[in-house]
Amino acid sequence: MHGRHVALAALLACAGCAPLEDGVTSGGTWRVVADEDGWVVGWNDIAVEVLDTSGEVAAVTLTADVTMPSMGHGSSDDVIVVADGDAWTVTAFFQMDGAWELGGAVAAGGAEETWALPIEVLAQ
Repeated sequence: MHGRHVALAALLACAGCAPLEDGVTSGGTWRVVADEDGWVVGWNDIAVEVLDTSGEVAAVTLTADVTMPSMGHGSSDDVIVVADGDAWTVTAFFQMDGAWELGGAVAAGGAEETWALPIEVLAQ
């Protein structure tokens, strides 16, 4: 896996994100939600938010990376996580179409849990 994990701490908010999948973290403390933009081979920006168990936006540290489990590899380029105003953007390069996984870790208050969301990347 070539993706570099980049962590940023901020208040996560993604107003207007249409949920793709609910990614409950490994310990059940948070739920990670990504927008549904129809990702294609090449560079893609993915809006992400993290919610606590009450559905409120959570102040956390987030790391993210992409992998293609069926092929056993990640992106050929670094994955970048940035806060963009009141939203988080994960910028990732997908070198081929198919089933990918967007995942990473969420941490706050001494707790750290992993998360993953399945995503489908289409040919251009």
